[in-house]
Amino acid sequence: EESGIASRTYERIVQAYIGKLPDRRGAIDIGAGDGAFCERLVELGFASVTGIEPSAAPVAAAKPGVRELLANRIFRASDFAPNSVSLITCFQVMEHLSDPLGIARAAFSILKPEGLFLAVAHNQQSLSATMLGTKSPIYDIEHLQLFNRKTGRKLLESGGYTRIEVFPVWNRYPLHYWTRLFPIPLGLKTPLLSVLNKTHLGNIQISLPAGNVALVGFKP
Repeated sequence: EESGIASRTYERIVQAYIGKLPDRRGAIDIGAGDGAFCERLVELGFASVTGIEPSAAPVAAAKPGVRELLANRIFRASDFAPNSVSLITCFQVMEHLSDPLGIARAAFSILKPEGLFLAVAHNQQSLSATMLGTKSPIYDIEHLQLFNRKTGRKLLESGGYTRIEVFPVWNRYPLHYWTRLFPIPLGLKTPLLSVLNKTHLGNIQISLPAGNVALVGFKP
């Protein structure tokens, strides 16, 4: 459910740039999970969509029609022809990489001229991260990197991208999801979640700037 909802947020970002792409032939989603966003790409009219997901469990959980779009392996530029795809996306993945610049450069090599690289990462300097400090969900043992708007822009500049845009992302999730994320005592959170999950209140969709930043760059 959550991956499906997140994919709609990312879909809205991509829609704003479709008219600037060379075409809709060739799209790669790095860290595709269960392929929810790959499904959105197909709906947007992209052909030759590939989702790269190194973990077997989310691939196995993908819808049958989407699973065929997923490759259960790590992302390697050598698996694709240079200058062959119009769009490469990477959502909530860059934090987990030991060499995010290497991934940005690898994506650059296989994008067509005027192709788009779009990443979404946690923003270390967001309001929520500043207020919550180390209680913020972005401080996670699995996160090897933390970005902000300045370092995100520098990442794309170092990768060779131009027409760079960096901006906050408004995520839209059900109230029960936001409640689960918020750092409140379990003694209060558990009964509150129980009420939300048993009533329609928990399914109310709320948009918030949850501390994520979008990094957009084009290949010249």
